[in-house]
Amino acid sequence: MNEILKSFKLILCNSNQSSDYFHYFKTNNIETIGNLKFIISENLVSKNEEDFNLQKRIIFIGLSTHDTEEEFCIKTHISLKIKYPNLLTIIIPKPDDCVDSKDMPSLMEMAKNLASDGSKIVSNALKGNQTLASDAVREYRWSVCQTCPMLENNRCVKCGCFMKVKVAFSSSACPMDKWN
Repeated sequence: MNEILKSFKLILCNSNQSSDYFHYFKTNNIETIGNLKFIISENLVSKNEEDFNLQKRIIFIGLSTHDTEEEFCIKTHISLKIKYPNLLTIIIPKPDDCVDSKDMPSLMEMAKNLASDGSKIVSNALKGNQTLASDAVREYRWSVCQTCPMLENNRCVKCGCFMKVKVAFSSSACPMDKWN
């Protein structure tokens, strides 16, 4: 993903949260500018005016996108850029205040995750193993979760779990492989 994001000269974000998502992939060509509908900035004027001469550019816009659609837009940009070098791609993610259940895994996927985690907890209990993580492990896991861009309202957007609960069980693992 990092290599894909490096192909863009500049990624403009409407919030620090959006910026954090891109920083997660160790991308440095990011600028937080606020809502694009209300922005007029002299800082964004290119030194090379030809970069923004829209009359000579092919423009591809992804509007109000979700994560999977943004990835599709990036892949499409890369493949089209070969044939159309003057391609300008603009991706405008769905605003943070419009985030809904579509951004979480499907109910079926969350049910599978819950069943899988539940079976591990029961298995540990039946074997006489520790089911709860120590306070130190719980605190460490939660501190990692709190810095993750996938955490939204104490839930992981990747797995749909309530992370304050998930970090408490010894058999739990982060779906982003940040802790186990």
